Amino acid sequence: MKKRIIISVIIGVMLLMLCACGETESGTTSDLKKETTKEDTQIIEGFLRLKSGAIEGTNVWQDILCDPRTGAMCMYLSQNKVTGSFLYIDNPDGTHRLYNPRDNKQGEDVEIFVKLTSAGIKGTDVWQDIFYDPVTGVMYTYLSQNKVTGVVSYVDNLDGTHRVYNP
Repeated sequence: MKKRIIISVIIGVMLLMLCACGETESGTTSDLKKETTKEDTQIIEGFLRLKSGAIEGTNVWQDILCDPRTGAMCMYLSQNKVTGSFLYIDNPDGTHRLYNPRDNKQGEDVEIFVKLTSAGIKGTDVWQDIFYDPVTGVMYTYLSQNKVTGVVSYVDNLDGTHRVYNP
């Protein structure tokens, strides 16, 4: 009798643990996946691809992604679609830019970056491309060696805030 009670308790605890560990989706993730219906939006390694394309006048390819749990937008820049660099897309005040499909049904607030300048750094094999986000104006730099692999970063002011391009 004692054995049956102990076995019953163990089985009960195991069933409770299985129920508690089941997968659930948060409302935000579920809503974001359902409401993001643009045809070029895809789920990639846990991120939603919002837009993808070449930055005009360069050999840099940009994927604009979104973390479905937080809505934080990020980018993946690569040259010749080989290797690349990942960085969150920020607002001018330094906060992450957020994507909300309820406010942005057609993706009109997601644009491929615009090239400002490209040049080799004298005496090195490093190439620098400077871009800006046409929605927020925040500027980014992409440094690459032999135009093969690179690193992306923000262009900051002396006070640490992001530099903004005003055409």
